[in-house]
Amino acid sequence: MAVSGRTRKIYLSSSDKSTNTWIVGETSNSLDISRETFGGGAKEDEWDDFFAGRGSWTASASFNLDNSADKNQISLLNSLIAGTKVYLFIGTVTSGGTQTEGVWGEALVTSVSESNADGSVSSRDVSFQGCGAPTKVPA
Repeated sequence: MAVSGRTRKIYLSSSDKSTNTWIVGETSNSLDISRETFGGGAKEDEWDDFFAGRGSWTASASFNLDNSADKNQISLLNSLIAGTKVYLFIGTVTSGGTQTEGVWGEALVTSVSESNADGSVSSRDVSFQGCGAPTKVPA
């Protein structure tokens, strides 16, 4: 069955996965996990066989800036500064705060950009570079 993009959110998490804080105003998020590949095989083989090499992952999220959000949420969004390491969870979390399905890992904030066009909602885009392998939840 298809999963609604509305249910998979990006959360700032803790190193033990016990705290997952969603940032109010999120409009979208994305996750890309990739592996380099390299071919191998004997010269007489007609087809190469490929092997997985080094992996990497990136994530990004877009937020509407909302002054009606509580001070903790505004402070959380403002704390995302390029060069800061954070723990991220992208997926679904129960009402009790437990991660149920998604991807978790440590990441570096690589860029923060803000758009404030006249006649539009102010928005902020944040990009992340994964540090090490992401963890699938549930494992």
